[in-house]
Amino acid sequence: MPQGAPEARGQGHLDEGRAVAQGQRLLDDDAINAYLDIIGDAAFWGPGSYQVEAAGIHLFSRIEGSHAAILGLPMLEILGFLREHGLVMTPAGADDE
Repeated sequence: MPQGAPEARGQGHLDEGRAVAQGQRLLDDDAINAYLDIIGDAAFWGPGSYQVEAAGIHLFSRIEGSHAAILGLPMLEILGFLREHGLVMTPAGADDE
């Protein structure tokens, strides 16, 4: 962004250098085929054909950073942004009074 340009709403709140590093294991054909047999058609549902929240965790030797960011949604950062802007969690039905 050019110096002095107005900051886009939300920018800087959700992408503050939260790098995620993944170390993928070296897999032979048998391991890849076994993984694909386990997840079946779900291989087509996620980016990169892995679901780290399920059987896909076996594909990695390490994961550094926000687990939520790996899944595609940095929840802690989003919730912090919402709180900063006055949006807080309330009990169900609290607004009905």
